[in-house]
Amino acid sequence: PFGLKTVNVGLSADMDPVDFEMYKQHQIEVTGDYSRIDIPGDAENLTAVADSSADFVLHSHVWEHLHNPLRSLHEWVRVVKNGGLIFVMVPHRNALSTDRSRNITSIKYLSALLDGQSPDLWNVPHRGHHTVFSPHLLMQIQHAFNARHVSSGVHLELVSFLEMDDKI
Repeated sequence: PFGLKTVNVGLSADMDPVDFEMYKQHQIEVTGDYSRIDIPGDAENLTAVADSSADFVLHSHVWEHLHNPLRSLHEWVRVVKNGGLIFVMVPHRNALSTDRSRNITSIKYLSALLDGQSPDLWNVPHRGHHTVFSPHLLMQIQHAFNARHVSSGVHLELVSFLEMDDKI
């Protein structure tokens, strides 16, 4: 809960009861409440959300769990109005003990996933972090996205950066 009037898109209990309950309980532990799902959906395939229909997309500690984070970024760009914002909150590199022994995910790996290749560099558990982010990787994602879309006029711009991870 961020105190914003939002429409929440996410896994519903019908889509994946185990994940839904796990994430619901985690939100309650961290914030005392959980975000109700208004539109059941997958961050990588927001078919229920119209093009250029949202002022912003806000995701908190979601991106690292997705199998194909760049595909989700393309979906978020698709649904955000021109001039809209995408708020990205990802955990610190060492947030989970299981991530500490892993390398930062490379932009090459993420780009290969986006291009339909299936590089299997890590054996990541179904509910684990698929991507280990760093500030540098976030900047690489921005530059790679902009380079890929140079002719379309779509451009990601860093508006603000905060090196803080309080999950709220």
